Amino acid sequence: MPGPSNAKKKRKAQAKKKKEKEKEKRAKAVEVPSVVVEETASRAEEEEAEGASVRREALQEVKMDYERYRPLRSQPLRYASRPTKASAHPSLQIGGRAPRHGPRDDTYPVEPTPRSAFSSFSSSSRAPSPEPEFHADARGPLPAAPCVEDRGNGPHVHDIHAFLSSKLCSPPSLSDALCAEFAREEVLQMLCGVLPAETALIVWHNKSRRTARICPACRRLYRIGELTREPLLDDSSPPASCSPSSSPADGTTAESEQSRRRRREQEISGICSALCFMLVAYRFPAAIRSTWGRMAEELSDETWDELDGPLPGGAADSLGFSMMLKMTRCHDLGLSQLFGVEEDGEGSEDIGEEDADECHRA
Repeated sequence: MPGPSNAKKKRKAQAKKKKEKEKEKRAKAVEVPSVVVEETASRAEEEEAEGASVRREALQEVKMDYERYRPLRSQPLRYASRPTKASAHPSLQIGGRAPRHGPRDDTYPVEPTPRSAFSSFSSSSRAPSPEPEFHADARGPLPAAPCVEDRGNGPHVHDIHAFLSSKLCSPPSLSDALCAEFAREEVLQMLCGVLPAETALIVWHNKSRRTARICPACRRLYRIGELTREPLLDDSSPPASCSPSSSPADGTTAESEQSRRRRREQEISGICSALCFMLVAYRFPAAIRSTWGRMAEELSDETWDELDGPLPGGAADSLGFSMMLKMTRCHDLGLSQLFGVEEDGEGSEDIGEEDADECHRA
């Protein structure tokens, strides 16, 4: 076969030369002349040298007076040889003039500041601020803690004395005949003679109000019928093993029976939940189920024998929960039996004023 024609070879050679010329042009465009590089480097060196000289001149202008400003390590402590008693030297007392040290002593002379300087500074620099308001029962420089506090699980009473004298406490329900009888001062005095002061005030508050209640166990502040939750359990679905209620025999559901007995117990003693009731009646484990939400006429003789029996282990009831549990089962709190109150309202025993003072003492 014949080889390629001369025209075809010519075109290939021209295209090859054209590509080589384009490569040379691109290389010349990217390549920086050495003269420009040398000029840039020399200019940067000159600027750096000028900056260094300026910094040296600025440092030379700053002169430290070593006679006046000495290092801290060379300064001795002031009043190193101070006597133990401030009254030993009259010049060291407040308002006196300190002696100037001699040339051999390196310490500086110190002029004590007179009292008038502090008084003028405090009076001129600060505007007179109003005095803080303190609680009536506060005996210290700080205001008293709040009597009611809510940490996310409902309001709880911390100081029952301050709460009863505050505006947060609802007044006694004098329109109700039974609440009006319990709201009398004589009833409070009798309760203070039987129960501890705080427990007596809580019982008196719960019996003299129609719906307002304070739980004696957890001190929760609530009203009868409010949807309260158990302190540790979900009140909407309490486990059967943790509830003191028994299975109802009238065909009602266990949940409705528990709700009814919980509301009844709130009316009777003010205990807000089943868990708080178990905390109050833990000394009588056999009577928990049969006592919760029931009055005296609904309790059996075996339950009363359990409640009237001695405390297990001979332990003392410092909070009075055992006595409170038995008293609240009675419509009159058992005061007529305890103090021998007759039907006409007169008693055979007089209640002293010391019990009332103990209840109202903050």
